[in-house]
Formats: sequence, C-alpha cells, structure tokens
Amino acid sequence: MAMLDELGKPGVYDSMNGFADDLCRETQKILDQHAIPAIAEHTGSLWQILFMDRTPRNQADVLASDQAAMRRLDTLLMKRGQYVLPGVRRFVSTVHTELDLEESLRGLDAACREFTRA
Repeated sequence: MAMLDELGKPGVYDSMNGFADDLCRETQKILDQHAIPAIAEHTGSLWQILFMDRTPRNQADVLASDQAAMRRLDTLLMKRGQYVLPGVRRFVSTVHTELDLEESLRGLDAACREFTRA
C-alpha cells in the first residue's frame, strides 16, 4: 500500500520520466565521447543502452541489435559496482537521486574506456 501511495502522489511519474530523460541524455554523451556505436533510449522510466543506430520500433529491432556488445558493456559495468543484468533493460525509481545519476555516469565512463581498449 505504501508503494501505491507513493506512486499516487502528484508529479511522481513526471519526476521519474524526467530523471530517465537526464540519464539517457548524459549516457548518450558518454557513449558518443568514446565513439561507442550505441544509443541510450527510454520510454517513461524504462531505459536501455542498445548497440544500434536508431530508435527501435519493436522487440524485433531490439533483438537485431548487437546483443554481445551490450552484454560486454553490461559486464564491465558490473565489475565497477553497477548493478545491471546483462542485456536487460533498466528502470528509474522514485528513490534514485542526483548522486545515483553521477555515480552511474562515472561507472559508465570507466566501463566505456575499457570497452574501447579491447
């Protein structure tokens, strides 16, 4: 019930979706800085890094992306303390903070440096 109360508060979805906007925009900047051929996409609070060059239209597009590269980057993220399931989309929640965003982006930057060395 507490979760439903929290989700029923005015603006909670706008806040989560805005956080996902910020996260994907900053993630894309890091991917681009390292010349990694991937995109950061989100719908609402659901987001993912996809190794493809355009926004997917459906699940078939997602499956056609470079799954091995996605798992490799996700594994590098896990080695840096980022809790992700390789190849699985991620979610923004009401408890994520700006500090979480900064830590995630630092971990991504480090993982991208190693990704491009191989």
